[in-house]
Amino acid sequence: MDIQQFELELRESLSIYDYVESISFFKVNEVSIKGKISLKKSYRLEVRFTEMDRKYNFSLSFTLLFSNERIWGLDKDSRTGWHVHPLENPKLHQPIEPKSVKEIVKTFDIVFKKLL
Repeated sequence: MDIQQFELELRESLSIYDYVESISFFKVNEVSIKGKISLKKSYRLEVRFTEMDRKYNFSLSFTLLFSNERIWGLDKDSRTGWHVHPLENPKLHQPIEPKSVKEIVKTFDIVFKKLL
């Protein structure tokens, strides 16, 4: 997956939820993109995606913030692999199975609706 495909899939997956107020993306470099999704009740979802290259597999990060503090997250990185930072204790790294962008958004939706 490249950064354009990631952005398109994420925008399409989030477009069905009425709690999404705005979505903005910017390119960090040739292989990385960051996004900020403004949500109702002053929550924010920040995302980052880095394409696979010759040295590293792809990485991604979904971080739900309230008052600039992480309250939930779902990541895939080279150090800890696929994991979730649960609402109950966002400092934890709980291993999970790999997920598609659509599956990540569905997981996020379940978590976020607990906060509304």
